[in-house]
Amino acid sequence: MITINTKSLKAACLVAATKDLRYYLNGVQVLVREDGEAFIRATDGTVAFEDIQAHEAPGPVDLIIPIDVAKGAAKSKASVIDLVAVGDGQYTLAGYIFKPIDGKFPDIDRVMPKRSPEHDATVAHYDADLLARCQAAMRLATGKSKAFFKVQNSPTGLVHRENEEYPRCAIMPLRPSAFEGN
Repeated sequence: MITINTKSLKAACLVAATKDLRYYLNGVQVLVREDGEAFIRATDGTVAFEDIQAHEAPGPVDLIIPIDVAKGAAKSKASVIDLVAVGDGQYTLAGYIFKPIDGKFPDIDRVMPKRSPEHDATVAHYDADLLARCQAAMRLATGKSKAFFKVQNSPTGLVHRENEEYPRCAIMPLRPSAFEGN
C-alpha cells in the first residue's frame, strides 16, 4: 500500500497529457525507489510535475495510473488515498480498480533541475500558458490557492516553494526560433 496526497494527485493531473499519441504520457506515474522514497509525477512533454509522497513506502514500484482513474481519484474528499495492489496486475485507488498503463514513463530526473541560487540571474523565456499551468499545479499541490511560486532559470525553468525541494514543476524554455516570426 502506498499513501498518496490527494492535492499532489490533482496537481499531477493538471500537468499530465490527456490525449497524447504517446500513450504512456496519458497518466500519472507512481514511483517508489529502493530506499522507500515515493513520488507522484506527470508530464505532457513540455511541463513536468513531481511531488514526494513518503520516505518509507514499500518498493520499488514504477507504474502509470491511467489519466481517467487519476482524475476520478483526485476528486476524493480525503486528504490522502491509498494505492493498493489487489492481484492479477490490478490496483485500487479511491474506489477505482485499474491496470497500470503498460509503458515506460519518461525519466523526469534527467530534465528536473536542482535548486540553485546561481541560476537566479539567468534570463530565459517561457510560454506564459505553460507557466500558468505550473503555477496552478503548485497551488493545487500545496493547497495555497493565492500563492505565487518562484521560477529558477536554468536549462529548464524550475517552479518551486521557497526553501523546499518538493513539490516542484519544470518548464522547458522557448527556443530562439520561437521569436523569429515576429
